Amino acid sequence: MESDELIELLEESDAFKSGLITDIRDAQLLVPRVGPDLVSDTIAAIGRHHLCEFTTSQCQKHDIEVAENTRVSGWIPGEGWSDLSYRLPVYEGKRVILVPARLVRRAAEATYSPNRLVTDLMDRVDAGNPTACNALTKLLQHPPTKANGTLHRSKTRKRLGTSGKDRARTIASHLPGAYSDFKNSAKPTPPPSQNGDTTTSPIDN
Repeated sequence: MESDELIELLEESDAFKSGLITDIRDAQLLVPRVGPDLVSDTIAAIGRHHLCEFTTSQCQKHDIEVAENTRVSGWIPGEGWSDLSYRLPVYEGKRVILVPARLVRRAAEATYSPNRLVTDLMDRVDAGNPTACNALTKLLQHPPTKANGTLHRSKTRKRLGTSGKDRARTIASHLPGAYSDFKNSAKPTPPPSQNGDTTTSPIDN
């Protein structure tokens, strides 16, 4: 199960052990081998019962044919993982769960990656943001710059770490303000809801 894989990677992570991770999105930035697909799959697994209920309501609303009861595993607050039965639609021989399309768009539109975090910090420094400038100067002492006074970006990246997630951990550890600013700015704004606007997610049983 996706959540088991994520838990194993978290337990192996120095970022998790040091307390840097405060929500599931942090794992996407800070934990090796954890990317947006694993995070979104884990969230979907946890919320699968809610999605099945949404699917059932949409099938009833639009008179969509459904198959016989299917056992689906999901998280129930206060109870943990539990299997419940749902009558789900079938597409190309597989039972599927419908997902509100606005949720899929939110994930697709969010620019949330270690490299984007580093670029965001350097953009703020080059724009003259005093908080970002002071924070980076405090961390690197003498940030590498070009003749025009802007950051030498490749050299700055090397001094922050050897990989995208290594640099992200450096920023999260030593520049918590910059890290928090990035997380807040990267929160996507949900688009207006459109009734019946869905996409599908196949399940294997």
